[in-house]
Amino acid sequence: MATLTFLGTSGSVLTKERMCAGLLFKDKLLDVGFGVLTNLMRSGKKLDSINEIYVSHTHSDHIGDFTALVWAMAMDNRTKRVRVVSSASTANVLKNILELQSTPRSWLKFDIVFVRPEDVGVKHVTTMHETENLAYRFETERGGFVYVGDSQGMRLDDSRCYVSRWSRIVGGCHSPFYCEGRGERGEGCEGKKAGSNSHFPGERGRREEVSDSGLCGL
Repeated sequence: MATLTFLGTSGSVLTKERMCAGLLFKDKLLDVGFGVLTNLMRSGKKLDSINEIYVSHTHSDHIGDFTALVWAMAMDNRTKRVRVVSSASTANVLKNILELQSTPRSWLKFDIVFVRPEDVGVKHVTTMHETENLAYRFETERGGFVYVGDSQGMRLDDSRCYVSRWSRIVGGCHSPFYCEGRGERGEGCEGKKAGSNSHFPGERGRREEVSDSGLCGL
């Protein structure tokens, strides 16, 4: 069974008990908002076990700890490559951020490989958001779940076209997964409640396997 660990759920700003967007799924880190690296270390997950970083978009509450994560991996003597999955525009921003924050290339003993979701066989769709935002669908042995990152409300006329695109990745999945509970549920969403997983910090609860009903409207 797959386990999801919620590393950050606060939304746009840090609070005393909650970090910005971040989710751990198998060897994948989904978004790296402010504070996510701290909770990743608290979770006990080894940095060397993270093989892929999926970035939804370039707002700082979703990428604020990206450079910090790269530096932490270097300090941990990482040698194997890490793959960053995102849109082309997001990849360009992340590359520039690493340069602007003076990340010493000679200091890194591992490669950072930027790829598109289609390169790794992951279904995705662009959501309605102020900057380009990708939602990703991941498969598990009990079905799929969708990580959105951010989306926003829209007029009914606009939503008809959007839902048809959205259902391409939601279809066959009992419900789409909304990190911040925004947007409307697409076709195929039954809206059943699923088991929670792990929350850090301040929300440290049980660690459970994801049920086949998925997560909807969290």
